[in-house]
Amino acid sequence: MGRPLQTATPLNRYGKTTGSGAVTPAPLLRASFPDVRELRIELQFEEEWQWAPSTQVHVMHPPARLALRYACPFPGCTGQFDLEEAVTRLLKDSAKSFSAEMRCIGVRPQKGGTNATCSGNMSLRVTAYYMRSQR
Repeated sequence: MGRPLQTATPLNRYGKTTGSGAVTPAPLLRASFPDVRELRIELQFEEEWQWAPSTQVHVMHPPARLALRYACPFPGCTGQFDLEEAVTRLLKDSAKSFSAEMRCIGVRPQKGGTNATCSGNMSLRVTAYYMRSQR
């Protein structure tokens, strides 16, 4: 008989890990920010060695989970981009948009069994659209 399946330590963009290793689902957008009708997140990655990951666009509507962690798309990287603080600040202030740049601090395996810091660069733009009653 084979060994029982083991679950991986949850490290995804859909929630946060709890002390027990279980994933707590991200809250619904409408529960956290009821005045937001749409949240648009655009992630553009800087070219590296004449190659860049595709641009990502994430659009969230009120029933969506407010998942704000995105895995680094560079090959072999263990990092992630956590937008929670910046996006939460934007929505609490009822601001319309912001742009920023982030650098990945994950690691990538290298030849010889060593790891190197990823240092992948990402530009992001977040735009919030609110219910008409507010805007």
